[in-house]
Amino acid sequence: MKAMIFAAGLGTRLRPLTDTLPKALVPVCGKPLLYHVMRKLIASGFDDIVINVHHFAGKIREYLASQDNFGVRVSISDETDMLRETGGGIRHARSLLEPQPFLVHNVDIISDLDLQSFVARCRPDALASLLVSERPSSRRLLFDDRMRLM
Repeated sequence: MKAMIFAAGLGTRLRPLTDTLPKALVPVCGKPLLYHVMRKLIASGFDDIVINVHHFAGKIREYLASQDNFGVRVSISDETDMLRETGGGIRHARSLLEPQPFLVHNVDIISDLDLQSFVARCRPDALASLLVSERPSSRRLLFDDRMRLM
């Protein structure tokens, strides 16, 4: 299965840590965020992973090499010329992601979600399936009566 990890962000909310380190390599419990997400994806059956990079991209590449790409296929979607945000990041990585379905995972999300169960529940005819958590936010998602994102 294929997944894309968004790791290109500037990590501005984690400053001053991200003044010298990409957010993906900020340690949590002694291991980089990227380590935790890679392990979760691999444990869930993902073996082809695309990672977009921008901020301190070389450090992320070095880390992946030091981990032997965690024993899976890793492709880099290089955004060092321009940070493309969410939709642009996916579009930029399109050739690395097609033709099969793929999961998008942010590098700064650590959860106990059963990814295999989530993927199994996705509608096969859906263009995309979105998983969100219920939490206070000023940003709202609007769905129609068939639970399609509007």
